[in-house]
Amino acid sequence: MSALCATGRLEEGGAVCQRLVELHRGASGIRGFWAEILMQEGRFDEAAAIAAQEPENYVRRTGIALIAWARKKRPQADAALQELVAQDAGNAAFKLRR
Repeated sequence: MSALCATGRLEEGGAVCQRLVELHRGASGIRGFWAEILMQEGRFDEAAAIAAQEPENYVRRTGIALIAWARKKRPQADAALQELVAQDAGNAAFKLRR
């Protein structure tokens, strides 16, 4: 997935994510990565829906914050970031540093 995205092949990367979710419904991180791909494609509604389904809390909260920021919804982005810091600072320190 990362290699596809790094070479600009976002649609293919998204298709891989979708297939992985179909094969491993409970796997963590895949929906978060898929949501980031959709966000990069400007498909914010789909990205938000996929991010909301992510089973890993810090990945879900990170996705929600990033999508809100990309949509220029500053209050929602700030609120999501505050929740991420409050709930998942230990797990998401590398994401927060970005």
